[in-house]
Amino acid sequence: MKMNFANPKADFTFKRLFGSDGHKKLTISLLNNILGRTKNNEIAEIKFCNIENIPAMDTEKESYLDILCTDKLDNKFIIEMQVAKEQAFRKRSVFYTALGIVEQMHKGDDYNKIKPVIFIGILNHPMFANRDRVISHHIVCDMDTSTQSFEEVEWHYVELCNFHKELDELQTNMDKWLYFLKKAESLTMIPTQFAHLPEFKEAFEVIEQSLWTPEERRAYLKSLDALNKNNRLQAGIFEEGLEEGELREKEKITIKMLKKNKDIAEISELTDLTIEQIIALKNKL
Repeated sequence: MKMNFANPKADFTFKRLFGSDGHKKLTISLLNNILGRTKNNEIAEIKFCNIENIPAMDTEKESYLDILCTDKLDNKFIIEMQVAKEQAFRKRSVFYTALGIVEQMHKGDDYNKIKPVIFIGILNHPMFANRDRVISHHIVCDMDTSTQSFEEVEWHYVELCNFHKELDELQTNMDKWLYFLKKAESLTMIPTQFAHLPEFKEAFEVIEQSLWTPEERRAYLKSLDALNKNNRLQAGIFEEGLEEGELREKEKITIKMLKKNKDIAEISELTDLTIEQIIALKNKL
C-alpha cells in the first residue's frame, strides 16, 4: 500500500519531527550528524525550551524560533528551517545567537556562567554564492592564526539545494537525513536504505499522514498553505525584479539611440517600448 508522506520542511511537520518530546531521538540524531559529533562528544540527552521570546520592553525586537533545546551541559541549540529565501537570514541567525547569550545572564550573574549557543540553519536555497558545499561550519577565529577565539558561539548552515545524491548513493546517516528532508514527501514507501534504522523508521512514521488525526491534518494543511503562499510571493518578487531590470536595460539602450538621433519608430521596434515611453525618455534628455 502506498504511503502519503507530508513535507518535512513545512513548519508543522518540522516541529513535529524535531521539536517534540515524544521524538527527541530524532532531534539528537539530526544534531549529532550535522555537528559531526562522535561517541566522545555526542549529544545523548536534550530538553526543549520555550521557543517564544517575549521582550521585556516594547522597543525590543520579538523573536520566534523554530526549535530551541539544551543538552545536559546546558549548551543551547537553535534549529531553524528556512524554506523561503530571506536576504537577512545570516544577520537573523547572528541576532538569535546573540539573544541566546543575553538571555543566560541576569543581574548579578558572573559571565563565567555563559554556555555556548550553537545555531543550525537548514535552508532550501543557496546561502553562499559560488559554493556547492552542503554543510558549512562557522566560528569566531583569530585571522592571523585561524584558531578559534571564542567557543561561546558557532553557526552551522545546511544548504539542501546543494545536495544531489540519489538513493543508491547514500552512504552516511547525514546523507540519509539530507535526502529525507529534501525528498521524503515525493516517496510512496520507506526506502530499504532507511528501513533498518530505528530513527528513520520513526521519522517516516511521524510524517505518514494516514496516522494523523483530522485536527493534525488540518494544522498541516494550514502550515503547507502558508509555505506555498510564501513561495509564490518569493517567486512573484523575483519575476517582478527581472521585469524591472529588463525595463531599465531597454531604457538605457533607448537613451543611447536617441542621443544618436535614431528614429523613434525604429527604436520602438527594436526595444518593444511604446512611442509614448520613448518620447518621455527623450523629454528627460
